[in-house]
Amino acid sequence: MIRFVLGVVFLQLSMAFAGQPLPPAGEPPYAAQVLRDKPLVYLRFEEPEIADGQIARDETAAHSAIWHGAGASGVGVPAIHGQAAKFDGSTAYLEIADHVDFSSSKAMSVEFWFTSTQNFDRTFWPGSATLVSKATAGNGSSDWTIIGGSSDAPDNQGRIIVGAGPKGGDTKTVSRTKLNEGQWHHVVWCREDSGANTLFIDGVPEARVNDGGGAISNNRPIQIG
Repeated sequence: MIRFVLGVVFLQLSMAFAGQPLPPAGEPPYAAQVLRDKPLVYLRFEEPEIADGQIARDETAAHSAIWHGAGASGVGVPAIHGQAAKFDGSTAYLEIADHVDFSSSKAMSVEFWFTSTQNFDRTFWPGSATLVSKATAGNGSSDWTIIGGSSDAPDNQGRIIVGAGPKGGDTKTVSRTKLNEGQWHHVVWCREDSGANTLFIDGVPEARVNDGGGAISNNRPIQIG
């Protein structure tokens, strides 16, 4: 897979969790809420340093990621603690090995926080920034990708675009909000067994499409950045 992360993106990531962006007063800490919902993967990037080949610990202890290239850590989302992963836009990415947990299920969700100021001005695929993906090379593949991009190049629309499908071309779910203005945003993409895709931005459902249903299954790793 070709990675097209051209700027700086900070991420905090969990998979199979679609919780509230911030815990109300008196609720358990954010990390405890995430773990209570039993995610498959939860990365908080709290390692003291980042280097090529280093492990990014999965808080569930099931599916840790491996750093490739010159990543770095940064200050995380205010009020939820943890750190953020910083990608250099050319060589840095994280990889989570393929597992039956990821490759055979029909329903899934991916959640992350991100902030970016790079231009999101390229259309899908490949867009301007690959955020999280389990992508294969062919157009007829069974995969999913979450990118930063635009519905109308070369306009810098700052959209989140999800491409997903069990076969044939990807069905695209596109946010309505400009999100590359340097603020933290909470993104959740959910896909049901029926093929219903919903994209939430900061707790608000911004787009809904249907890809026809069926399992999305391949043997590719999950890549971040």
